[in-house]
Amino acid sequence: MIVLDEVDQLEDKGVIYDLRRMPQFSLILIANREEDLFAEIDDRLQSRLHGTQTIPFEQYGLSELVAILRARAEAAFSHPDTVSTDLLREIADAAAGDARVAITVLREAAKAADRDGRDEITAEDVSEAIPQGRQEIRDQTVQSLKPTQRTPYQIIRDYVDEQDEAMPPSDLYSEYEARVDEPVGNRQVRRHLNKLEHYQLVTISGTSRNRRYGLPPQST
Repeated sequence: MIVLDEVDQLEDKGVIYDLRRMPQFSLILIANREEDLFAEIDDRLQSRLHGTQTIPFEQYGLSELVAILRARAEAAFSHPDTVSTDLLREIADAAAGDARVAITVLREAAKAADRDGRDEITAEDVSEAIPQGRQEIRDQTVQSLKPTQRTPYQIIRDYVDEQDEAMPPSDLYSEYEARVDEPVGNRQVRRHLNKLEHYQLVTISGTSRNRRYGLPPQST
């Protein structure tokens, strides 16, 4: 079995075709956006993937995140009452469906309690850990960006920092071509921007000429 994570980010999707031709392997393709996977593949690969079983995964709900956090807490903490269900619910709500954020916030809150020599996580610990957890995940996401994604992200950051407003597409593409030795086409840049939006690193508002690229409130 071969598993390809974030397969929609493959520059050469012909790799999928080659792997699909190998009968000794089962192929699992994981993509954040199915439409991005199928948007740029040729008819040959479309034919190979025709009839492939699709399994959608929705964002975690509040109760699901609470259950994940409770299991983590029971495994990590020796004291059974280290963190209350109400605080787990508060963390899950702040994470907005992102298990990575929820787990990181819980860990940061536990660190604060441990530094003070306490066996119990308080509401204050959680309140302070929420922005810390969000920022830590955001930093990790930025570090994991490919160079082709990092450049448009940095362009938008620089523009918003300087102009204090969202960036129009024409300015973005012009600056992108100025910074990159071998720039890709606008369609490819838009694909990278959609990925950055999925990562919650940028915001995309409006359509066509009225489209604007900005930063989430916590990034400004």
